[in-house]
Amino acid sequence: DNDTSAMWDFDEGNGQILIDGSSSGNDGLLGGGGNAEPSDPTWRAGKFGKALHFDGRDDYIWVEKTDSLKPDDSIGIEAWFRVDSMQKDAALLGGRENGDYAVHVLKNSTLKVLLSTINLEPDQYNTLYSRSLLIPNRWYHMVLFFDRPDMVLYLNGREEARLTVDFPIRHSNVPLFVGAEVGSSYFPYT
Repeated sequence: DNDTSAMWDFDEGNGQILIDGSSSGNDGLLGGGGNAEPSDPTWRAGKFGKALHFDGRDDYIWVEKTDSLKPDDSIGIEAWFRVDSMQKDAALLGGRENGDYAVHVLKNSTLKVLLSTINLEPDQYNTLYSRSLLIPNRWYHMVLFFDRPDMVLYLNGREEARLTVDFPIRHSNVPLFVGAEVGSSYFPYT
């Protein structure tokens, strides 16, 4: 699909590179480097095939922010995840240095999605919260769908929240992180 900017299946099962299955070439680096480090997420069994476990202290995947990851009027973000604990707010995915988009799991057991648009100040976000409460050690399927003007959050196939946002996405030049975001916490999950 030529409209897919990145698709990470986590099928590798080992190594330092998370291969992008789209034609965009947005491969990720575990821990941001080519060499194995104690701060890298670890490979394990997942919901379907393999997965990466992030320890909540210093694990992340670093993805260079190419133009294909900077859409203006539409974006879809989809992920399977499992939370080990919810003792602190933590980022599942994000860039966010005065722009972009992010997905967080909050210590109150909800999911929070942020989307920056050009009508807002650089540090302000359109925000959706899940109504459903997350339970540790269960798998969840999350989808954020933004097709201007509709911003919708789904959890396990159920619409959780919706917002009308009729402005283009504001972007930063910071990398995209899986398991973290710029200046934020790390995420204890698989």
